[in-house]
Amino acid sequence: YQGTGGEGDELNTDIFCNIIDLSTLEVSSGLDGDPLYKVTTGVAESHSPDLDYAINGNYMIVWVDSRYDDDLNTGTHTDIYYQEIGSDGFVYQNEGIPVCLAYHIQKDPQIVLYSKGDNHESRLIYWQDYRSTGKDILKNIYGQSITHEVELSSDKNTSKEFSLNSIHPNPFNP
Repeated sequence: YQGTGGEGDELNTDIFCNIIDLSTLEVSSGLDGDPLYKVTTGVAESHSPDLDYAINGNYMIVWVDSRYDDDLNTGTHTDIYYQEIGSDGFVYQNEGIPVCLAYHIQKDPQIVLYSKGDNHESRLIYWQDYRSTGKDILKNIYGQSITHEVELSSDKNTSKEFSLNSIHPNPFNP
C-alpha cells in the first residue's frame, strides 16, 4: 500500500507491504505496528505501485519514484523502480533498483506475464513515457522484460538469477 511519510515528511509518499492471512484477515506487521516491509522510506515521492507473484516465490513490485527530480521543476522528472520481496526479505538493494532513469516523466508502470515455461516465467514491465516531449506532449509506451528461472526439484532449490532486457524490436527506436 501507499502511505504518507513520517513527521516533517508530509509531502513524500512511501510504499509499504504487509502479509494478510486470507483465512482470518489478520494483517502481519513489524514492531510497534509498523509495516512489515518498507519498500521506500522517505527518499522521495513514490507512488503507483503494481505487483505480481513470481515462479520463484518472490513478490515483484514496480512503482513511480521521483528521487532524482530537482526542486525547481517538481513533477517533471519521475523514474520507474523495481524491487522483489522473498522469504528472506528484500532481494535487491534498499529502495529498489531503477528500471528507467530517462529524463522527463515516466508513469503508470504495470507488470504482466507474457511467457511461461516449465522452469521460467517472463514478465513485461511497461509504462507511459514522456521522454520525447518537446513543444507538444508526446506519450509513448516503453517496456523492459524480467525473466525468473527456477530449477525444479524435490528439495525446492531455487535460482536467484535475474535479467532485465530491452524488448526488441522497439518501434520507437529502430
